[in-house]
Amino acid sequence: MAIFARIHIMNLKMNSHMKTIYKQLPRFLFIAAVAGLTCHACQDAEWDDHYSASGSTATASLIELLRSHSEFSNFMTLLEQTGGDSILAYDQTFTVFAPTNDALAEFGATEGAMTEVVKNHVARYLYGSSNLVDTTYLRVKMLNGKYQELTREGSEICFAGIPLPSNPLIATNGIIYALNKKAQYYGNLWEILANGTGRYDSLYHYIAAFNDTTTTKSAVEVGENNRGQKLYFHNQWMKKYGAINLEDSLYTAFLPTNEGWNVAYAAISPYFRTFGSLIEDRTPTSSFNYRRSYETDTPVSDSLQDIHTRETIARDILFRRRPDFMTPAGDTLMTTSGDTYHHPAYLVEGLTPQTASNGQYYSVDRLPHHADDLFLKTIKIEAEKSAGREFLYATLTNRSAAEGNLRDSVSNMQFLEVVNTSTNNLTPPQVVFNVPNVLAAKYNIYAVFVPAQAFDTLAVGYRQPDTIVCRRDTVINRIQYHAGDEAVIKYPYYDADSTKVCFYLSYVHEQPNSSGYNMYRDDKIESDPDTGEYFITKGYETTTFLVARNFQFPFANYSGSAFAEKDVQAVNTKICVATNLTNADKRTMGYNMRIDYLILEPVIE
Repeated sequence: MAIFARIHIMNLKMNSHMKTIYKQLPRFLFIAAVAGLTCHACQDAEWDDHYSASGSTATASLIELLRSHSEFSNFMTLLEQTGGDSILAYDQTFTVFAPTNDALAEFGATEGAMTEVVKNHVARYLYGSSNLVDTTYLRVKMLNGKYQELTREGSEICFAGIPLPSNPLIATNGIIYALNKKAQYYGNLWEILANGTGRYDSLYHYIAAFNDTTTTKSAVEVGENNRGQKLYFHNQWMKKYGAINLEDSLYTAFLPTNEGWNVAYAAISPYFRTFGSLIEDRTPTSSFNYRRSYETDTPVSDSLQDIHTRETIARDILFRRRPDFMTPAGDTLMTTSGDTYHHPAYLVEGLTPQTASNGQYYSVDRLPHHADDLFLKTIKIEAEKSAGREFLYATLTNRSAAEGNLRDSVSNMQFLEVVNTSTNNLTPPQVVFNVPNVLAAKYNIYAVFVPAQAFDTLAVGYRQPDTIVCRRDTVINRIQYHAGDEAVIKYPYYDADSTKVCFYLSYVHEQPNSSGYNMYRDDKIESDPDTGEYFITKGYETTTFLVARNFQFPFANYSGSAFAEKDVQAVNTKICVATNLTNADKRTMGYNMRIDYLILEPVIE
């Protein structure tokens, strides 16, 4: 087996050179009961290798062997000074990766000796070549809780990158490998942030602000409360994005230095410029003509901007394990937040990874954030979703396109049908949609409509009108034409399926209007900003309208924080969709709208 080295206790062979082992079987059975059986039968091979190499059973303990070999005297001194010798006297099985005197020549007995040297070179159970029969890599948990790597390249076995001798010393309670170098002690990612001599203070203090204790059991116990209940370390950021304080998971991190944090803050902060508290709301009842006033450039708005900016910087610094940045599947990599980097090779260009005990990290003075990958995202509003949706002078029905002719082109195979309840041009059917998580950025805004055939396969589609060219001034169907005009002599039929629509944008503006309100509705948008054509839906196919190009929202209206209370800021960015029919239009068009979705695509500059 390739997970743990195997200890041969219960299956000792009765051959000629193993009879001495049989005489000592009671002692071995005791060791097996304490330690060997916890590894199941997985350590047979390692013991077999050792005994066949020596030709006889071991008679000395780990401590006795270390004392009897002068090349380990410095390590033995550290064991005695730190109490490590008493640990190796336990009735357990250990693998000791013992640094020689030369390896410890420059290391003195310090306060960190127990953790950084003694416990960093001792592991419970047996490890060796048999662990790497079916793999080339194994993480070995040391007594200090850290993990070191046991690797194989060809016939060479290495511990922490240090070649292991092929003839280890065999003890009654374990194995000793002589190391010609001291294994490097690595902090985990959290320790690196905390002990980075101030290099990562900005990131550290942001994450540390989430530190707390809980009575819910977790990996790190920190004490007791006044009721005698055990308390455990809890950090909401680590729970959400990755437990970088623990040793049993692997992460790859991009750690911004203080300079890197400040550069990222300056670049990201403007996107989260926001408004503050509501001052006044005079919006008429049953109206979408908003009249609200909000504070701007206040401590509240500044605080929200700061919260969202710092969260955004820290949200996408972690990947699980050690991803392949150069040739990942699909040429994308997902961070622990769920955000995706596209073409991620650029992330590590010119960078060298550094080792942590629970992974690796890149120390960066410039975070490789691409706004459109991570936070400046496309916003899609499915019209059939009722949350944040309001309407007037209409009845709303969610329709399924699953059985229609356009099932493959209708988003989620569902859309919203809006049927008028009034034929008065002053009270057209209209629907208002909340636009969540808008940033202070530019967007191209689109709206997509579907015809009746999306759910009714018998619906009749649009037909071009029949026309003639007038030879003289004339009136046809009560419409005045002049000589040379193209006159409609037979109107197309739409089956009340095609209609003319318009849009209104409401949001918090930079400056108040003449009434003193800064959250109000802009003028009607009734034609394509590029072509000037009216927005007329087609009776036979899906219609996509460009509502606005490069539209700049002056303030973010953002509530996408993973930690803030829900609805900390109400949605004040809204798009109203309404019919826009004149009396002449009513001859050829109906009032019904069939809205698939609205979409806001960020403009990357």
